Amino acid sequence: MEERQGRMTVRIGAVGDGGQGYVSAYYLKDNSRFDGNTEISGRQYAHRNSHEPIIEALADHIEEAFNIKSRYSNRGSEGWLKQLTICRQDRTPLLPLLLTKRGGHYYLNGLRANRRTLSVAVARVFYHSAFIWDGVKLNKMLLENILLPENITYVLENRTPYHFIDPEDNRKVRCRLNVKRTGEEEFALELSDGVWGTLKTNELNTFVEFYWKGGRRGNWKLLSPRKLYMRTVGREPTDVEIKTMISFLKQNRTQDIVERRARQLMEQMEQRYPDRIKIVKSETSTVMYVRGKRADWRLTGRQDKLGETGSTQAVSTEHLVSIDVEGVPNWRSHCIDNVASNSSIGDQFCTRALATMNDDVLSSMVSTVNLQDYEDYQKELRFENVCFDDMKNLFEEYCWSEEYETKMSRMREDGGGDS
Repeated sequence: MEERQGRMTVRIGAVGDGGQGYVSAYYLKDNSRFDGNTEISGRQYAHRNSHEPIIEALADHIEEAFNIKSRYSNRGSEGWLKQLTICRQDRTPLLPLLLTKRGGHYYLNGLRANRRTLSVAVARVFYHSAFIWDGVKLNKMLLENILLPENITYVLENRTPYHFIDPEDNRKVRCRLNVKRTGEEEFALELSDGVWGTLKTNELNTFVEFYWKGGRRGNWKLLSPRKLYMRTVGREPTDVEIKTMISFLKQNRTQDIVERRARQLMEQMEQRYPDRIKIVKSETSTVMYVRGKRADWRLTGRQDKLGETGSTQAVSTEHLVSIDVEGVPNWRSHCIDNVASNSSIGDQFCTRALATMNDDVLSSMVSTVNLQDYEDYQKELRFENVCFDDMKNLFEEYCWSEEYETKMSRMREDGGGDS
């Protein structure tokens, strides 16, 4: 009779506000018959300004699971074989991972790479296994992540960062460029509308190392648009081509991309939850009013540039704590720290809105938010009872009740409604 393998359940926490948002992934342990579970959070990595905190945290866990966390692990031993199998919750195998060490080198499923490259590759695949239940796709992803440098796999998914000094005002412009793979060792970089330059694998890797991580090695750094054009296209650009290129790069500024995405996300949230979210804008600030299950909330952005990165508390969070006899509201502020220090203000708005809409859960998970004295669906401390027109008429009517929650629960079960 085949011996039962223990299954490890890994709950992967989102790097964001509120401590909410988990996905679960699973693997079978070759060296254990007992089930186990653990929780992975990128919080400590995010505070170290890690570029991908969740991936780094998962990579560390994978190294511990394989017992290769330290360079001295399994020291003096050769020829050993360890196995983990990424699987579904019902133990259906998705992708077996066979790790061995021969001649001082690590091999995963027959592919040789250094320890960290292998662990990061497995971490990326393992994370995607929470959403992709296709072993063929996961295996293809594993091969790409092992055979290509980490920097390149990142920019193929997220575009490559680049910055230059705008000759018109001497300001730094940060942007992102599309990257496509065109051959075994060749990649294309979109420099302008319809204009692509080419780089070899090692050249692109060095380019990304500087513009993404701040590395100083190699000669693919501090490139003006003209130099970048010359080195990737292979000829001197005309003045018209350079002007067109700079205009194109400005259209793809990181700041603008993030701000557009943040505004779209906020607008979509307001449209999806018209009876629970209202946004009021002014020249200097943006205020989002949120209806929670236990309280009503006011989120205020300290800047109107929603795409800008600010502090980890760039959006203040307050809930309506009392209303005096004249209808004037009193607020209590809460310290809700954003994990990633480079989150845009728009992203901070959205994560806080989702958290405060579910403030009964938020109160039980975040120590700085205490709503234990508030009853679910209470009606007294609500915007409707405030004598300020901008709050009193925010929502057409008080909608949240047990009947409303039951209706929304049915919609969620049917695959619609809020989440």
